[in-house]
Amino acid sequence: MNDSPSIRRVLVLLSASPENPAAIRTAVGLAEELKTELTALFVEDPNLERLPRLPFLRAVDPFSGAVRELSGEGLRRGVHAYASRARAALSETARSRVPWAFRTVRALAGISGGDLLILGAPSQLASPGVREALARGDAPVLVLCEHGRSGGPVLVLYEQRPSSGVMEMVAGLARLRRSPLVFLAPPGAPGVPPELAERLGARVRRLHAVELPAILSALREEGGSLLVLAARGESAAGLPLQALLEESRCPVLLVRVPDVKA
Repeated sequence: MNDSPSIRRVLVLLSASPENPAAIRTAVGLAEELKTELTALFVEDPNLERLPRLPFLRAVDPFSGAVRELSGEGLRRGVHAYASRARAALSETARSRVPWAFRTVRALAGISGGDLLILGAPSQLASPGVREALARGDAPVLVLCEHGRSGGPVLVLYEQRPSSGVMEMVAGLARLRRSPLVFLAPPGAPGVPPELAERLGARVRRLHAVELPAILSALREEGGSLLVLAARGESAAGLPLQALLEESRCPVLLVRVPDVKA
């Protein structure tokens, strides 16, 4: 985590999903903490337009149980209703706290190094635009989860000294969550400078290995509410990203760096 610019904009990715309100609350709070602007991107799924053409799919009313054929127009109305509700929720939450914008897009694009991208759920990692952003290292990505803990410490895997931009972001997240910081120090990594730990009020916990069981054990024992890792493609600190998200049930901040030395 050695070279990352300061965050100038928070981007939150929204969709026709029940996770939108939690993602909006986190994005507004973080933009306020970091003193940045906020942009919400409501991404329309182009695959929805193909669903009515599939003969084996039907719509089931959740209240009456009635079965009906899928309608392209009905699907579009439903997505537009989600977008309208998301915009209203953003307006209500942000109010005068942060400058904000709301855009409906067909694909995620235009992410820069000064952005922080927030995903409301791990499933959004499958979006081609998100995968490309991670592969290129355009911006750090905060992946939220439905059953994430609150109030526990923010755990940072310390493979090398973070840049001031990364630490500004991590410290902002810790303040927003009212959480202490814990550096996870793996074997072979440079030691955490005492002045850095003192300045941030952080503790240091030694890891015996950078392996999934060791990370999960540290999360459980510390009661961690957020994990910060260096991302490299489909992995995070050499760990399988999807397995980490599924098994930890913990929000993860992925910071892309060109080369993290063990």
